[in-house]
Amino acid sequence: MATQTTLQLVNCTASALSRTAQHSYQMDTWTFGDTPNLNYTLNPVEFYSGSHDQDDGGEATFSSNGTDLFTLLAHTNDSSVHSLQVQVTTSINNFVLAIAPASGVVGTQNPTSVQWIPFHSSPNPVMIGTLQSNGGMMGLGLVDLNTIFGDPDTATIYFQAISTNSLSYQQEQILLETVNNNFAPVVTDGATWMAQLFSTIGGQQLSNICLPGTHDSGMSQVSNASVGAYAGNTQTQTLTIEQQLLQGIRYIDCRPTIWKGELYFGHFSYTNTLDLGWLGATGQSWDEIVKDITNFFSVPGRNQELLVLDFCNGLNYDNPYGKDSYGLSPADSDIWLNSINNNLGSLLYKRSGNTNPCTEILSNILTNNVQIIAHFDNTFNSTLLTPENGFWTDNQWKFGGSYKDTNDLQTMVDDQKQKMLDYVHSNEDPGLLITSWTLTQDTKQAIFCDPTIEQLSEAPNNTLLQYMEGWIAINQINNRIYPNMIITNYANENVTQILNLTTQINLLINSPAVLEVS
Repeated sequence: MATQTTLQLVNCTASALSRTAQHSYQMDTWTFGDTPNLNYTLNPVEFYSGSHDQDDGGEATFSSNGTDLFTLLAHTNDSSVHSLQVQVTTSINNFVLAIAPASGVVGTQNPTSVQWIPFHSSPNPVMIGTLQSNGGMMGLGLVDLNTIFGDPDTATIYFQAISTNSLSYQQEQILLETVNNNFAPVVTDGATWMAQLFSTIGGQQLSNICLPGTHDSGMSQVSNASVGAYAGNTQTQTLTIEQQLLQGIRYIDCRPTIWKGELYFGHFSYTNTLDLGWLGATGQSWDEIVKDITNFFSVPGRNQELLVLDFCNGLNYDNPYGKDSYGLSPADSDIWLNSINNNLGSLLYKRSGNTNPCTEILSNILTNNVQIIAHFDNTFNSTLLTPENGFWTDNQWKFGGSYKDTNDLQTMVDDQKQKMLDYVHSNEDPGLLITSWTLTQDTKQAIFCDPTIEQLSEAPNNTLLQYMEGWIAINQINNRIYPNMIITNYANENVTQILNLTTQINLLINSPAVLEVS
């Protein structure tokens, strides 16, 4: 059995932190890469726990501007307690370590939980703590106070206060907030986040990437409605497709609907009550959506952004092909497919044969102006559905996961977590796992719009980051267990911080490979 832990390495200095050497002995995972200046990495550490693990260990040396700064030394002992020892040698003035044994260094936390260790120009080694429990996490921050404050006098004052252990709680809080406020996130612009992470994800296959997405993505408005349909029980977003893309959304849940001969994205469900049949509404028109997508990709510098369009639950409201189930006739399917090809065909990823696109490397997909992979479920019925046309189906790749039909937050959280833990990411036949972070109105709530879908989205959206960062911290999200898409209602980056979350997950699941393991 293995003990799995994570070390978050935060580089709050002006220079990149380079991992110059790495070695491990009898460890399942010991992976460290370079950490850019004012950035962080999440580094998995995994020891074997058994009868002969007393000599498991590893080391990694890091440098800055050609000067070795410190070496991480990890080892186990007779009681299988896995200790992480840090030795630091540095010539940088006003240089300290910020150590958080229980959680990551980056982010809001009680500053008294962070141990501040000052370093003068000295080769003396320092033991900083242990990683000893399954799913444990330690945060190690390298802080150059000159970089943080930009004022040598202020930096010296704080360094002396740390050295003499005379920082008050308030001073420590100011310092921690200053570190956090000056810490440059890995991703600074939602419109180009994939380009900013391309050194990490560009060489990975699609199944090894995590994308933020939206549920019923085209329902930022109600354009046409059946009886009993209102914004409170059909609208799922406030942002248009283009606004979602600008925030970083890269998975679009497409619900193609034909209403009075016109194409829309819609939100419908079937009811037997009073023979009412299909109830719901249309949102953005297909013409508006095409304009949103083409406008987004027409801006220079977005050629490394990939968009997944998932067409599902097709419906002709006026003439339902499936009667009481979703489905499009061959003629209606061809209307949609021809329009998609005519408007977006030059952006679609096309490939001859029956290859699973999830095995394709991202940088290989994004060639010759390709920006979109389009997937179609079995509600489409057409001979046009071939990879050569850029129309991929379940015959080539499958989406895993499903939403939980519940209005209870904890029930949904437990369900989506278990589906993630149960999902097997296979390099041989990979798919994409969707985690649906949404709540669903029950019948009474839908009839009276109380609460509305927007109101019902508040609890999951406000707790998304909290839950999933907690799963990262206890190693329940790692480089083997992770969602490929996380979708929400009423997407708003300021609330969900989903781009922050998926960035962390992408850094975690695409950590550098172990260089040397015996």
